[in-house]
Amino acid sequence: MSYQDLSARYPEYIAAIVFADKDIEPFIKKKKYLIPRDINFGSAMISIRKNIVMKSSDALIYMVDNRIISPNIMMRELQKKDFLYIKVCRESTFG
Repeated sequence: MSYQDLSARYPEYIAAIVFADKDIEPFIKKKKYLIPRDINFGSAMISIRKNIVMKSSDALIYMVDNRIISPNIMMRELQKKDFLYIKVCRESTFG
């Protein structure tokens, strides 16, 4: 389905596609989302995290346009003319 079809059918949602690094890719159960425009990015991060099968102690970074997005920003502020692409990366932590 094209972006124009989705935005016409679901005007109150943002169509998002999640992609990840090679080490996380096999653990993602769901890659396409319809996210409400009126929630913050932190709520979207929680719903994406629920569909990644990893230990809860593994730290993940979420990026849009190669920028780390604040969890407080509203989804409608991230909306562009096309699908919203969200990249998920594993954070390297020690200890």
